[in-house]
Amino acid sequence: MRPNFPSAKSPSINNGHSFHRGAAVFVFLFFIAVPLTAHAAPTLQDARGTFTDAGEIAFGGQPPSLQATIANIIRAGLGLLGIIFVSLTVYAGFLWMTAQGDDKQVTKAKDIITQAIIGLAITVGAYAITNFVLTSLATATGR
Repeated sequence: MRPNFPSAKSPSINNGHSFHRGAAVFVFLFFIAVPLTAHAAPTLQDARGTFTDAGEIAFGGQPPSLQATIANIIRAGLGLLGIIFVSLTVYAGFLWMTAQGDDKQVTKAKDIITQAIIGLAITVGAYAITNFVLTSLATATGR
């Protein structure tokens, strides 16, 4: 016998306007504002050094080494995979919370969370191996 729970529909979701406004605020905060503050320079001197380095490279200075370029590509890829992991976790949590007793949807949410954690473990392992290999190569070649 299934208990009689109140409906999950609320006036704010049915209205649509406040739901879209809330979704827009969420997207702005977590995909635009947070990454910008994460990459902010801690001091003005650090910011000047970053801009000076960029200007030297743009106007005939030394380009970054191959090792630095590979490290930046790996860092960007890991950042993208982190965003995907968090997105999958939020999606699975949403599925789980809106299941309303549907065992099939709860199982689907649990499977998504399990697969996301396995993917994250593989990614962290791959990063550790890559970091070890690149560090060992840099030490062996004297760079």
